[in-house]
Amino acid sequence: KTFTEKILRMPRTRTVLLMGGLTALAGGRMYSQRLKQNSAITPAQFHAGQEKEIAEIQKQSLTELQKQPLKLFRYQTCPFCGKVKAFLDYYKIPYEIVEVEPMFKAQIKGRDYGKVPQLDFPNGAVLVDSDAIVKILTPIVKAKTTEEVSQWQDWVRNRLTRFIVLNTNTTFWEAVQSASYVDNYSSQFGTFNRYLMKSVGGGIMYLVAHLKTQKTLKVEKGADWRKAMYNELELWSEEIKKNGGKFQGGAKPSLADLEAYGALTCVNQFKLYDDLKEHTSLKDWMTNMEGLCGAQNTK
Repeated sequence: KTFTEKILRMPRTRTVLLMGGLTALAGGRMYSQRLKQNSAITPAQFHAGQEKEIAEIQKQSLTELQKQPLKLFRYQTCPFCGKVKAFLDYYKIPYEIVEVEPMFKAQIKGRDYGKVPQLDFPNGAVLVDSDAIVKILTPIVKAKTTEEVSQWQDWVRNRLTRFIVLNTNTTFWEAVQSASYVDNYSSQFGTFNRYLMKSVGGGIMYLVAHLKTQKTLKVEKGADWRKAMYNELELWSEEIKKNGGKFQGGAKPSLADLEAYGALTCVNQFKLYDDLKEHTSLKDWMTNMEGLCGAQNTK
């Protein structure tokens, strides 16, 4: 008998366990390979070969940049991609979204850098890494940078994004549901790829949340992850109140406002986003940011 025939003849429970084990094994191996690929080249190394093109971009005015057709390669639920999208939206820099299939990344296959976000320019430059992209474009938009703003940008990168991971992958089923956003792109991603993303990708993110992210944030085992995120966001709310109550930047959003909001937009199709409005003091801030940057993350 073939291996497939043997599986089909097994009792249902044993079959589910075997398939679950094979999925976990495949997922673990794929995650390990992806980590290796992602660390093969740094953003600085990738940008080093594009110094001329990047210098050309930085010589432009905001008006000139707003006339260029850019392409943003991203995952819809990636908070780092959301940071770049909010920046572009606020400064009215037009772009085309290219949704990248998360498992095999065909849309960026062949590029030396294998992570998103990536921002393509007409002169051939490709900017990668959300922090690097914002840093390179900041002089063009003349955004104010201060030590305080930088500290809150670090908070977004090191704390907020990780709380998002925890609260979208609390249970295995929730992780699968979070990964199911790929079904919005059924015309672009094949059925098998979408199945892999939900079963294997969801499983990987569940393990990452429980075995890595929780420890990094030092959230106690058994703690209410949602409540821990609410408490963390109250620190941000207090910072906004300290600066006048509208934005961290005062009357206008700072780069930290844009990055915090952008990170949160990656879950604005999930219940978590509505929960944050209901159970934290950020409803007015979130509504204000929606008015400036748009409320949708799907386009």
